[in-house]
Amino acid sequence: DISYEDVGFEIAEVDMLIQTSLAQSHDAALDDAPPTQRDKPAISKMGDHWKLDLHRVLCGDSLDPATILRLLKGILIACVLSDVPYNLAVKSFSGRGRIEEEFLSFLKRYLMLSIEHCANGTLLYIFIDWRHVEILLKAGRECDLTLINVVTWVKTNAGMGSFYPSQSEFVVVFKFGDAPHTNNIELGRYGRNRSNVWEYEGANSINPERRKELALHPTVKPARLCADAILDCTARGDIVFDGFPGSGTTLIAAEDVGRICY
Repeated sequence: DISYEDVGFEIAEVDMLIQTSLAQSHDAALDDAPPTQRDKPAISKMGDHWKLDLHRVLCGDSLDPATILRLLKGILIACVLSDVPYNLAVKSFSGRGRIEEEFLSFLKRYLMLSIEHCANGTLLYIFIDWRHVEILLKAGRECDLTLINVVTWVKTNAGMGSFYPSQSEFVVVFKFGDAPHTNNIELGRYGRNRSNVWEYEGANSINPERRKELALHPTVKPARLCADAILDCTARGDIVFDGFPGSGTTLIAAEDVGRICY
């Protein structure tokens, strides 16, 4: 195999040269998935392994080592991008949230299972709300992960709430191992001018017809946001892992920037 560097290109240069179909930050069309047909019987069941071209989706328990091993089969992860459950008490969906100790244990189990399959130097992007940043940071420390940064996602509109409604979420960026991580930003050398403030539309800026669907998952992420995070730290063909794929945003983003999602 010939690498990009062998022919004189950097990873970020290749990504800039290859055109993608991914919507820009102002274009929510990519995020307008068709509504779920809740009156139809569920098709997928526990244990189902879906092959979507190069991508893979396994219906199972993200905290079960055997499930993760079955999915990855020895493949090394180049990036973890996960929107973990926020420990929120979403009425009619999850009942009361877990207590802090249980949530800390949950986060640690997921992080430890993920890094067992990570290459040295892999970055982990974990979404979290302001209430639980401290718990996630503690989980990362107890898993011996290096804290790289805490990114603030600033949305175009604030959400619901009576006092200081949230207009932001956070992305805690950890590194696994002692090897240098892939850096495709390089201070904007190839046009990737990035900081730890990301400005993208929130769910309440998207098509109003989807709001009933969003009621059960109030923290939906735009595909453009996920794609940019993936572009920052991976090469084309790399494996991106998301143990909580939801409606498939990470997979859609990976497909459109030439990465493979598991």
